[in-house]
Amino acid sequence: MEEKGSEPTLSDLASLLRAHLGQQKAKEDYWTREAAKQEQKFEELEKQFSLFRSEIQSQTTSPVRPTQPPDPGVAASPQHSLSDEGGAGEDDNIGPGAHEDLSA
Repeated sequence: MEEKGSEPTLSDLASLLRAHLGQQKAKEDYWTREAAKQEQKFEELEKQFSLFRSEIQSQTTSPVRPTQPPDPGVAASPQHSLSDEGGAGEDDNIGPGAHEDLSA
C-alpha cells in the first residue's frame, strides 16, 4: 500500500513553525496584558483594604463614639426646655407691647 500525497517540504515545515510561533507570541502578549490588569486590580484592592483597616482602627480606638445618642434625661428636663426653647417663665406677659407704659 502506497501512501497518497507527498512529504512536506522544508518550506512547508518552516511555514508551520512560523505560524505556531506567531500563535505562541499572541498568547504570550495576551497573558502579559492580563497579568498587568490583575496586578493593577490587586494594588487597588490592597489600597482599599488598607484604608478600610485604618478606618476600623480609628473607630475602635476612639474614646468618644459619635453614634451614642444624647442622654434623654438632660433633654427632657424642664429647666433646659424653658431656657433653650424660649418658653415663658415667671413673667407670662412677654410679647408685643409688654414693656409699654400702660398709665398713659
